[in-house]
Amino acid sequence: MLNCKLVRVRQIGLTKTHFITGVFCLALGAIGGGAFVSHHAENVSKGKQVAQQQLTEEHAALIAENDEIKSQLQTFKEDSNIEKQKQSTLEQTVAASKKTNTQLKKQNQTLSVEVANLKTQLKEQQNQALDLQKQNQVLQASIDKKNAILIQSKEFFQGQLKLQQEVHELNVQREKLIVTFNNLTKECQVFTEGKSWDAKSDSCDRKQKASDRLKALDKSINAKQAQLDSADSAVK
Repeated sequence: MLNCKLVRVRQIGLTKTHFITGVFCLALGAIGGGAFVSHHAENVSKGKQVAQQQLTEEHAALIAENDEIKSQLQTFKEDSNIEKQKQSTLEQTVAASKKTNTQLKKQNQTLSVEVANLKTQLKEQQNQALDLQKQNQVLQASIDKKNAILIQSKEFFQGQLKLQQEVHELNVQREKLIVTFNNLTKECQVFTEGKSWDAKSDSCDRKQKASDRLKALDKSINAKQAQLDSADSAVK
């Protein structure tokens, strides 16, 4: 566009040169011959008017084109400023994005470390849980064993207590039966010897029954006492 304007200016300069040359030629013609000038004066005047009109039009065109160029330059400057602002905004956005990305990378690194630590803690807790589970299993087995022993011991001592009570009851019966047996023995002896009429005739039979009963009680007492002694030996 600027090259086109320079060509126009040069064309206008050439037109002015032609005009001056024409005036100079007219002056020479006037000196050389007034008759020729007078004859062509009207034509020259018209030529001057045409040239002046042409110059005026070209000048107006140059002014218009100059204004247009100024307007385009102003528009270009404004567009350039806008582009600069856009570029500045874009650069700020890019810088902010880089800063954000840097912060995110740092945060990700920190989170990665925290996740690794949490995984380690979780693994340790899982191992501890497994150890506790094993310990609980061992403890439960020990408790179950102790409970079984306790139940067996309880049953054993209950059985021993029952045997002791039975032996005690049998001994009580034996002591009473011994008194009865002794009395019957005396009555049977008195009846056999005939020393008293108060002695009953069945005293000897009852003495024998008492004797048989004593033997049965002694046998039962001995058997139960043997069970007690055997159990005590096993415990010791």
